[in-house]
Amino acid sequence: MTQVIINEATQQGQAILSLVKTFPKKVATIVDEDEDLSDCISIEKFGEKLKLEVKKRFEAQKIK
Repeated sequence: MTQVIINEATQQGQAILSLVKTFPKKVATIVDEDEDLSDCISIEKFGEKLKLEVKKRFEAQKIK
C-alpha cells in the first residue's frame, strides 16, 4: 500500500481527490488525517524502490 498526501486547498488537489473518489475501494481509499503515517516513505525513496522493482521484473521476463 502506498499513502499519498494531497493538498485539498489547491485546484489540482481537489481534482485528484475527485478522481480518487471514483476508484473502487480495493484500488484506492481515502483515510482520515488522524491515521498514523509513521511508516510512510518519501517520493524519492518510492521512486528508487519502483525503479528497482521494474528492473527486477524486466530482467525476470527477459530470462523466460
